[in-house]
Parts: sequence; structure tokens; C-alpha cells
Amino acid sequence: MSAENPLAHGPLSLDAYAAASHVAIPSDSGAANLAAALARVNTVIEPHVIVNHVTSLPLVLARNPDLVATVPDTIAEGWALTWPLVVLPIPFEMPAVDVRLYRRATTQEAAALDWLYRTVAAAIQGSSGQFYVIHGDTVAPER
Repeated sequence: MSAENPLAHGPLSLDAYAAASHVAIPSDSGAANLAAALARVNTVIEPHVIVNHVTSLPLVLARNPDLVATVPDTIAEGWALTWPLVVLPIPFEMPAVDVRLYRRATTQEAAALDWLYRTVAAAIQGSSGQFYVIHGDTVAPER
């Protein structure tokens, strides 16, 4: 959420979260997991704003202090480094998302795909899951 959002300056309660104006992405692959987690706490969120892509969220949130978005903390923390945004934990339990890396067993350009597979596997293997790891950093930047 924007650093100017009234909810940004304290712990976020479930009631305040549910009553907030939410922005959502229709193609969000995590929407079903979020809906299931909200159902477990008998809460339904109806978004007030729909955007087409996740990359538009930082600007939309920064320019609309009344909106909140629920995104993975690893992404939100990265945005908060360069945008006037505040990241708060959601006020309910949500299981972590598993990331899996798949590849075909047979290819014509095996060397290139082997390199890509090894590179991606090395980037995520043993990762803390934090956004800065995506950029190849091994420790969190100073804030």
C-alpha cells in the first residue's frame, strides 16, 4: 500500500484489511490460494480496481493512497525499496507457495537448455525466497 495509506502506520487487523479498497489482477495465479486462505477466516474480498498486469501495481498503489494489494512479500519488499510503499503482513495465515522447475528430457538444443536449467536452479536453490535473491544478491540491502 502507499506510504500515505491510513492503514500503513500500524498493525493491520483482519477487519481493516477486509474493509480496505483492494486492487487485483485477473490473471493472478495466486488468486485461488488467497481466496482459500480468506475463506478459512470467513472473509471475502471484492476488488475495487482491476489492473491487467502485476507490474502496474507499484504505480497504482503509490498514486492511490486508499488502495491495498495482496502480493507475495518477496515482490512487495522489492517494490518498497524504490516506490513510496509500505509492506505489512496479511492478518491471516496463508501457506507458502511452492516453486518448481521443470524441463523436457529431450531437446534439439540440449546444451543451451541445460545451461538455462542450471542457471535458474542455482538462483533458487537454497534461496531464502526474498526478492533481492532474484537479482543475485546473497544478503538483503540496507534500508
